[in-house]
Amino acid sequence: MEPMGRRTVLKLVAGSVAGGMAMALLPKAMAAAIRGGGAVAGADAVAQDTVLTIAFDRKLHSSLLVKGGAITPYQPSESLLLADGALEDFTLADHREEAIRDPRHGAGRQLIVTGRSSRHVEKQVAVTFFDSLPGFAVLQTRYRNSGSAPLKVAGWRNAAHELADAPGGFWSFSGTTHTDRRDWVQPMGADFDQRNKLSMDSSDYGGGTPVANIWRRDVGLAVGHVEPVVRPLDLPVKKTAKGAHIAVELMRESTLAPGETLITERTLLAVHSGDHYAPLQQYKTYMQAEGLVAPQAPESAFAPIWCAWGYGRDFTIKQILDTLPKARDLGFEWVVMDDGWQTNEGDWRIDKRKFPRGDADMRAFTAEVRRQRMRPPLWVAPLAADPGSYV
Repeated sequence: MEPMGRRTVLKLVAGSVAGGMAMALLPKAMAAAIRGGGAVAGADAVAQDTVLTIAFDRKLHSSLLVKGGAITPYQPSESLLLADGALEDFTLADHREEAIRDPRHGAGRQLIVTGRSSRHVEKQVAVTFFDSLPGFAVLQTRYRNSGSAPLKVAGWRNAAHELADAPGGFWSFSGTTHTDRRDWVQPMGADFDQRNKLSMDSSDYGGGTPVANIWRRDVGLAVGHVEPVVRPLDLPVKKTAKGAHIAVELMRESTLAPGETLITERTLLAVHSGDHYAPLQQYKTYMQAEGLVAPQAPESAFAPIWCAWGYGRDFTIKQILDTLPKARDLGFEWVVMDDGWQTNEGDWRIDKRKFPRGDADMRAFTAEVRRQRMRPPLWVAPLAADPGSYV
């Protein structure tokens, strides 16, 4: 297969990176090995920077090392999921490393490893580290059917690793949404198991931040995707008998014809210390360089907000208006009319059971909020559409 370019890199979002895991803190032997490309036990190909080492063995399984110590054994981190089972073992056929210069992220190095399986599938993994983002990498895998028969594909898995148990247990962050509105940060009990789907899981709820994270007291791993648009991936996190497992998966049936190539999304892997904030900051920095930059928020956006969601979807206008004086006295500047003012998500038409005169009643409501010297924002979910809507 052809070498992968900037869009085919493996990006490892290293959680605490430059502050806590800089070169100066590495053991001398490890620092020397990184500078000189030294060997890693059991490795046939190595991608590394001053923070993290990703080592591949001859089956194209990978092990993660931080500060010279392995935090995971060699595991089948990238797999092609076939209808009759996961294709995890490949025989290393080639590997090469080269310097790169990306117009958005600057100078770095990219390792490309290639292997072949007994099922006549060729696998190529690209791993890229950038000098400006120590410990941060993006991973992308290609699978080419080099055989003569079509393959029934169930999906693919990237950045799959298991951290072993340690005193203090594990915590997890999930940026994806759930119908029951569970906490994004949770301790991982013995039965903890979340698929963390980035697709819609309710008629009006879904998506989220495409990052999941597990961590114990000394180290953590974060995964996700770095595509500039929404991808319906899963970020499964599970407590296992021996530790905690995390990965990026796409479960989608397809047929890979002879000669065809399946290319995964660009996925991230992050090693970090501390909690989930460090890899999220790295993800933000990377995506801003990709061009996803939020507009500057005005100062008024940081003023206290009272949201009428406390009255639920079946609120009445009188309930909100009667609460305005107390909300104002408590110092709230914004009064949000929440979900329930509209006929449904998608059409966004005013519900005339609450606003019999339609626009005129809505204007009267906002005028009363302003008369109380407050601001009247309206809740909307631009990407949502209910079943039965005209959108």
